Amino acid sequence: MSRCLTGFWRKCRLALRLARFVAWAAVLGVLGAMIWFNLVGLPGFLKTRLVTALHERGVQLEFSRMRLRFVHGLICDNVRVGATQETNSPVLTVREVQIRVNFTALLHRRLQVDGLVLHQGNLNIPLAPGDTLALTNLECQLRFEPNDTWTLDEFHASLAGARFALTGEIEHAPEFRHWKMFSAPPASITPADRGSVQASLKSFSDTLKQIHFDGQPELNARLNGDAREVRSLILAMNIRAPGVQTPWFSVHDLKFAARVGAAAPAPAATDPAWGFWTNLQPFHVEWTAHGTDLNLDHLDAAAVDCDGGWTAPGLSITKFSAVLGGGALDASAKLNVATRELNFNLHSGFDPHAAAALLASPARRQLAQISWTAPPRLRAEGSLVLPPWTGGASDWQTNLAPRLRLQGELAFTNTRVAGFPRLDSVHTHFSCTNRVWQLPDLAVVQGRTALALSGWVDEAAQNFHGALAGRLDAASVQPFLTTSNAARGFAYLTFREPVALALDATGNLRDLAALVITGRVAATNFAIRGLPVDSFTATFNHARQIWDLPGLSFIQGKTVFELSGRLDEATQNFHGTLAGRLDADSVRPFLPPNAARGFAYLTFREPVALSVEAAGNLRQPAALTATGYVAAVNFAIRNQWLDRVAATFSYSNLTAEFYQPKLERAGGAEQFAADRLTLDLAGERLFLRGGAGHVSPTVVAAAIGPKTAEAMAPYQFLAMPEATVNGCIPLKHEGDELVTDDADLRFDVVGTAPFRWRRFQTPAITGTIHWLANDLILTNVVSECYGGRAHGWGVFDVQTPGDGTDFFFFMAGTNVDFHAMGCALWSPTNQLRGWLTGSLNVTRANSSDWRTWDGYGHAELREGLLWDAPIFGLMSPVLNTITPGLDVGSSRATDGAGSCIMTNGVIFTDTLEIRSLTMRLNYVGTVDLEENVSARVQAQLLRNTPLLGSLFSVMLLPVSKAFECDVAGTLDQPRITPVYIPFPKVLGAPLHPIRTVEEIFSAPATNSPAKP
Repeated sequence: MSRCLTGFWRKCRLALRLARFVAWAAVLGVLGAMIWFNLVGLPGFLKTRLVTALHERGVQLEFSRMRLRFVHGLICDNVRVGATQETNSPVLTVREVQIRVNFTALLHRRLQVDGLVLHQGNLNIPLAPGDTLALTNLECQLRFEPNDTWTLDEFHASLAGARFALTGEIEHAPEFRHWKMFSAPPASITPADRGSVQASLKSFSDTLKQIHFDGQPELNARLNGDAREVRSLILAMNIRAPGVQTPWFSVHDLKFAARVGAAAPAPAATDPAWGFWTNLQPFHVEWTAHGTDLNLDHLDAAAVDCDGGWTAPGLSITKFSAVLGGGALDASAKLNVATRELNFNLHSGFDPHAAAALLASPARRQLAQISWTAPPRLRAEGSLVLPPWTGGASDWQTNLAPRLRLQGELAFTNTRVAGFPRLDSVHTHFSCTNRVWQLPDLAVVQGRTALALSGWVDEAAQNFHGALAGRLDAASVQPFLTTSNAARGFAYLTFREPVALALDATGNLRDLAALVITGRVAATNFAIRGLPVDSFTATFNHARQIWDLPGLSFIQGKTVFELSGRLDEATQNFHGTLAGRLDADSVRPFLPPNAARGFAYLTFREPVALSVEAAGNLRQPAALTATGYVAAVNFAIRNQWLDRVAATFSYSNLTAEFYQPKLERAGGAEQFAADRLTLDLAGERLFLRGGAGHVSPTVVAAAIGPKTAEAMAPYQFLAMPEATVNGCIPLKHEGDELVTDDADLRFDVVGTAPFRWRRFQTPAITGTIHWLANDLILTNVVSECYGGRAHGWGVFDVQTPGDGTDFFFFMAGTNVDFHAMGCALWSPTNQLRGWLTGSLNVTRANSSDWRTWDGYGHAELREGLLWDAPIFGLMSPVLNTITPGLDVGSSRATDGAGSCIMTNGVIFTDTLEIRSLTMRLNYVGTVDLEENVSARVQAQLLRNTPLLGSLFSVMLLPVSKAFECDVAGTLDQPRITPVYIPFPKVLGAPLHPIRTVEEIFSAPATNSPAKP
């Protein structure tokens, strides 16, 4: 029994030793295998099994050897993925790939790969000889989980200086092989397809070479989903870059985040009309971006932020914000790909000069003329239907503009445009629908200008309507006057207050002839050519090229008038009416030089009442026609004042006809009326027909001119004569002188009127005054003359050069009372008697110099007594020394006669005889117009005694020689000197000796002293 037990335990020990040996041998074998597998590599059958297992996982590898590490599992060295036969295909090379084997499954004799780890990988994509797109420093950890789920715990790589990182989890990852893009057999890929892909990659590589980064940018991405269901895939990425420099832009602190996934719910069948957008239809995309110091080809932005997304059929930019140009730009937009409708919203507060480089050259040039102290503010929102995606380029006016809907608001302040005044503020809302643009409330303020504009324009039909109202300052308008005529006309206006303006216009831009305008303008406290104007208001209409002016009111001092009219813009025909009071001071600044000269002779104290209706053509001023009524009160012509003048008139062909003009002056004491007064503006003449009345001739002469007044000054009517007037009055001037060549005016004195010429005066005179060319002619002059009758005529040259007036005249009288004439001409106490008949003809004379007078005359006296006149009574003392009976001073002359001639103002006669019963006096000599006398007087005693007078005269001839005397001095104080007797008193001494001695030796008489 004991022997049996001993053998049993021996066998047990042997078995235990054998088991221990086998165990150690197994351990040593495993360790040896592990060392072998690590240093030499796995045997071929294991490689095949592992490659097959990886193929089942969708991973195809080529490697130089496969080793086993106790910690890291299976290691594949020098792994290469890619075609070995083609040199232009992408190749992935990895220095080491760890294959994580599930040892638990391996114990169950199942080879299960749980993951891969790649170290120091490079992906090279050949683009052209010597040009490769390389993804370097590739590190990756990939886990294979149940249900063919791949989990990418880590993926890092470098491309063009940027660092990429990718993580994610994909269920049923091997299903990628069945995707169309991966399942296409190589034979189905044509060379053209390969070339297209390679060209795209080449372009991508070239683009990368032009991009430079500041620091190292990072791209982090994560992909999750189920390979069997594309819609479940979600890609999220995040990009950060300290700085990026490209040929197109540069930016700092770039941040970009995006999330790409499948749209939910699943989109319906794709629509071919979507074009490119069908590629994006299955996806849902969200992104956000941020950057600072963005520079886009001369466009600089301090900061940019953008958020957006895509879910079929909508693409949206939920936020776009940029800081640039001293302000900010905020915008959002949404595009419906199916309907092609784009909705947008914009808020802008930056200076547009910051984006000037994006504009076309003409727009840039215009923008350069504008400057702001603060950026303009713009708010806009709207929508636009874009053209079909599969169509070609679309015309904006035809396809896009009709589908634009826009509304918004624009405002800016302190704006300057080169060459124009600064705009203080502009503000408006605007909108556009169906190509109809509307500005409902545009407000513009510039200095004292404040305008409000509203209107719309139909871009398709080109119809428009607008309304403008507010205050318009002249300084705001002047820079816009481009034509010299407009600028010159505006220079005559000076405004102290803005003009009130209201306009309403409707029309078509293609047919401006159909323009319809209504409006009102009002101005106060302004000046025209320095003439202050109190107020001006006007309403006007324009339609079918017809301007209507239903009411215009003008007030300037005492000038108040209203104007209405119509103008045909096409034909330039016009018609208008004017009524009111017109002050002379309001008219003077607007008169042409010739009219201003004539108007200078007029003085008005009250405005002229005027009512005019006129018609004509602006192209033919001479075709103007007018009718109306005019009345003036309290005015003067060359300082000759008139109470009132009134007439109706008509005007045509540069001729004005005044009907039934009537004039009053001197409180109604003087009146004048005419049938017609014709003003010839072309000939500068005034025709008077059927004039009649009683007006002072001196007033008429003074009104005609100073020359005429001077010529007529000696001829004075002592009462208003009744006269008729007909003829032509010249109005033409050369300098300040009236040109009288056309003068032909006739005044006929009707009835009689008292008249005075120098010392000559008559109670009744009639005649005609005829102003013909340069002459003033007096004709048919008939008057009472000191109990007799007189008639005559005269001609006066009113244009005599120098001083005075040249004239000549004739006058004759019959049965003139010599005593009455002497009272008027010499002395009111004279003792002259007789009846005088005679004539005087002055053939040449000038009123300023008596030495120019030439002429002739004769006179006859009946029943005369002349000795009271000193010149005729000078013989009385001599004859009285002989005998008192011979004293001619007390002897009436029976008659007298004589003729004379006048040369250079000196009158000569050798035929003057004074006859009486006792003697005859013969005068031979001269007297000038200053009454200086030089004559010889001979007394023929008893020459006129009946029957024996001739005999007595011969017998007494020696005695008559004793009475022959020379006369000198003046007519009033003649000096007598006997020719043959030295001492006149000696002649009478023998006849009166005692009286003679007394007179010779007596002392002269003296006046007695005045009593106290």
